[in-house]
Amino acid sequence: MAGIDDAMSVAIFGIVKSIMFSNDSVTSQILQGPISIIGGLGFGLLWGVICHYIPEKHDPFMVPLRILLLLMGGMVSVFGSELIGT
Repeated sequence: MAGIDDAMSVAIFGIVKSIMFSNDSVTSQILQGPISIIGGLGFGLLWGVICHYIPEKHDPFMVPLRILLLLMGGMVSVFGSELIGT
């Protein structure tokens, strides 16, 4: 629950910051918050499934491969969200 609480507070902070410093309409700014949360949850679930199935369970390098996949997923999510402008 603490992780969900942290994610929600960061998302709400981003919404308030974008409302204060943006020239777009308030309605589009408010709608961008839930859309980004749903997109982030979808990407996280998809990447979690990929990390669960890609390295086979009997692979001797399973743990380092999963760590690299998680690192890559985090970087894709950060740089991808910057690329699409959320």
